[in-house]
Parts: sequence; structure tokens; C-alpha cells
Amino acid sequence: MTTDPQSTEMTEEERFVQYIMAPFINILDKVFRFNLPWKEWGFVIFRTTAYGPEHEDEWQRCRLRWDEIMDDLLAPLRGNDPRVDKAIDLIRFQWVEDPALDGASPAEIATEMSPSRGLNHSVCLAITRPALKSVLESPLPSSAPRRERSRIPFVVTIASFTGTLPPVDEEEDIAGQDFKGYFNVAIEGLLER
Repeated sequence: MTTDPQSTEMTEEERFVQYIMAPFINILDKVFRFNLPWKEWGFVIFRTTAYGPEHEDEWQRCRLRWDEIMDDLLAPLRGNDPRVDKAIDLIRFQWVEDPALDGASPAEIATEMSPSRGLNHSVCLAITRPALKSVLESPLPSSAPRRERSRIPFVVTIASFTGTLPPVDEEEDIAGQDFKGYFNVAIEGLLER
């Protein structure tokens, strides 16, 4: 890495390190093969909690904190490689907010998934009450390595086929059983391989 603290120029090695730190580049290369221009990418996020006038302030803080977390994750990657900058500029998070979704289960959310929502994925994300709390109360990812933080902001990832799976009693859910169709994921993990 550059040894001169006054230097703003990055070496070729530093640019390469920044490039490989942005793993979504490899994903975009696979999705948009054959030298086609990249398109918008990202996730559809369903709000399943904090509805009603008494919760609006809390929800707005959650949305602002989401933006802070994303900025915290992406800022170190900006300005080092034009492809990384382009990929960052194309990230979209499409929020679906409907009071009818208040308390919706993963299976109910899966039925709401649709390519017409804009970002065609086999998964979507949901902000549940525990996820909302984690977003509001967890430190920013840059505060310390993930393994050193006691709280990590997360969302629920829901597979499109979740609604077709038989229900699983959470009390009997043990390691090695079939995938339920949804799981918690660290927000910072959304942009990793």
C-alpha cells in the first residue's frame, strides 16, 4: 500500500485490492454477460412492521440508518475503479410499504414477490420487528470487524418459493433439517459473494 501519507494517488495494487473488495462486480459480470451494459440491481425490501402514526418516526429513523449503513459499506469502495463506481451507482433498494403487510409471514411476503416489482430476484428482503431493532441499535459495520461486534444489523431474506414449503414448527427446527425458505442476513453480507 502507499507509504506516503500525503499521496492521494492509488497504486495499481491498491486499485486491485479495492476491486476485489467489491465482490458484487463478479456477480454483475455473470448476470450481465456478453458485454451488455449493466442495469440497475439490488433488492426489493418489504416493510412488515412499524405501521401507524405512532411508529412513523421510528420507521423514518430506520430508513435513514439503512442509508447510513449502505454509505458506510460503499464509501471505501468509491473512487478507485470506474466499474466499481458504476456498480455502486446502479444499486437500488425498492421499498414496499403497505399496512396490509403489518406482521406478514415470510410465506405471505413470498406471494407478494413479483418481477413486476422491478428487481427480478429469487429472493427479497423484509424488515421485521427484530430486524428494525437491529438496524436502529447496532453499530455501523466500519466500527469493528463483524466478529468483534455484539450486535449486527440484519434483515430477513425470503426465497420466492417460501410460500410453497410446508410450515415448520420453530421449536423443532434443528440443524440439518430442510431450509425453511427464509433466514436472517447481516446487511453488510448483502453485497458480499
